[in-house]
Amino acid sequence: MALQLGIETDFGLSATDAYHRIGNIRVRRTTNSSEVGISCLIDIYANKEARDNNKQPLKHINFSFITGDLVNFYEQAYEKLKISVVENIDYSNSLDI
Repeated sequence: MALQLGIETDFGLSATDAYHRIGNIRVRRTTNSSEVGISCLIDIYANKEARDNNKQPLKHINFSFITGDLVNFYEQAYEKLKISVVENIDYSNSLDI
């Protein structure tokens, strides 16, 4: 599963067909027993071909959210990622390459 969204790196490189792939999902407890915190690493590739051929990602982003839905963490992560990118929410823990 991947999400196709345009990006611009901190160095000014734009990729209109960038692919975002979510991996390394971690689940942690929160103070609210009915919710969990989800953290994941997102690899952003220049295009589908780069992603499919496991080329070096343009950027890595740490992405986190809290949810009360305890199933389908990957699907939730993709949906929350789409919303955050469309609404221009800043990623607080981006790691540029």
